[in-house]
Amino acid sequence: MIHKGKKSPIFFIAVFIFFLPHSHSVASETRHCLRFTLPQKGVVLKEPACTIAVEVLCEEIKHVEFSASYFPYGSEEAQTTSLGLIDRPPFKMIWNTQNIPNQYFVGATLFAEGTTEDGDVEVVSFEGVFPFHNRFDYDFNLIPFAYTGSSRGPENALPFEMPISMSASAWFHWNEKELVVSVEVRDPAFYSNSSKNFRHNNGVEIMFDVGNRKLPYPDHNTLFYFVPIDGSPYKVNYQPQYSQDGEFRITTHTESIDYSYKLKKREFNGYTVMLSIPAEAFGDEIPDTLGANVVLKITGEDGDQQNISLVPGSAYQIYSPAFWDRLYIQPKPLLMNRFVLWAIYFLIGLLLTFLGYAVHYLLRKPQMVKKFERSEEELEQFETLRSVISDELTNKTLSIEYVSKLVGVSVSKINAIIKTHTGHTFSSYLMQCRVEIARERLRSSRSSEASIAEQCGFKDVNEMEKYFVKFYHTTPYKFRSEQQVA
Repeated sequence: MIHKGKKSPIFFIAVFIFFLPHSHSVASETRHCLRFTLPQKGVVLKEPACTIAVEVLCEEIKHVEFSASYFPYGSEEAQTTSLGLIDRPPFKMIWNTQNIPNQYFVGATLFAEGTTEDGDVEVVSFEGVFPFHNRFDYDFNLIPFAYTGSSRGPENALPFEMPISMSASAWFHWNEKELVVSVEVRDPAFYSNSSKNFRHNNGVEIMFDVGNRKLPYPDHNTLFYFVPIDGSPYKVNYQPQYSQDGEFRITTHTESIDYSYKLKKREFNGYTVMLSIPAEAFGDEIPDTLGANVVLKITGEDGDQQNISLVPGSAYQIYSPAFWDRLYIQPKPLLMNRFVLWAIYFLIGLLLTFLGYAVHYLLRKPQMVKKFERSEEELEQFETLRSVISDELTNKTLSIEYVSKLVGVSVSKINAIIKTHTGHTFSSYLMQCRVEIARERLRSSRSSEASIAEQCGFKDVNEMEKYFVKFYHTTPYKFRSEQQVA
């Protein structure tokens, strides 16, 4: 259900961001002679160069000057730079996007200033341009499994960088039903009977990048929740939009949620928030990896509201999924409580006792204990399977059914053979082989991660990153930075 009257705390930030004026010359006469044709709407520019072009609808235009308005790293003040002057058709140029830093949330704005022989000037703009070529390292944290309550402790606490006299930490944990986020804020100046407006606008913002797509702006796949100090939590939905005249906007609307949450306030000490997000909110189940950020909205001693982010950055960066840290779901442990451990130890002791009697009995028998060895035929089949998988490794559609047809062995038999010799299932063994090739190429070549993922048969670079973390507990970017041959 949509709340018509309630606005997200960042709604006003978004309005402020998108209506920031760009400092640029104003056209002396609007002739509608220019129109941007490149770059395309909504394209994230990950390459170091980009073609920008305008279509000229009037013959009077003699030259066009291109410029860009962007936000320097960590700044919320726009800066404008000239890109070049084209004095004859076609009015297009190659823009070296490496000259400006990555652009988050609102993106950069391109300007084209056309001048006629009479000196008349027309300026057109194209908003929401996202150069995103500079790589940066992400922190990644494991989300532990816990049946109930909040799995909180020094080993999995994520601290905020807070003002003096204040401190705060966040915790995540998951189970089959939900993902739980807990935030504890310690503030000696906190007073629960502050004004209603203060309590309504202060609280905790929780954000997830479902699909781990690392876009520079939030969209309908971004989960965003706000838990105010006073009032019920709600969800904010984002929808990026481009208009026909090149304007870029992100519209938002809020909706109520009935998720389980707890809010505990302590006078002159602070407060604790815990929000349980059901697995259905993420799709069929909680994904293995998530981008995530948590933002505290607090009012400082000067009365101004501050946004303190778990992932530090400017106001644009902290709301950009590409800037968030990565969370990895820790597998569910087999042992969860002391009673289960006691039962297992008891059974192990009982089994060892019977095993001792069995060994004693066998030693008394005048017979040899035969050792089981893998048959020569099975070894030959495994070598054949390994050879076929190696030859077809870069085939993205490679499946166990296809290998079964090639070697004339049943699917179940293939799985059994590979499991016996490697300890992996067919799909796990296939991904491990691909990661091995990717490691060598990351170490010895300067190809992009996306290109290496393509060459090694991965669906995309996110799949390669997922299995890198699974098998080697590091990301491709970290591995390359530490192991690449100079």
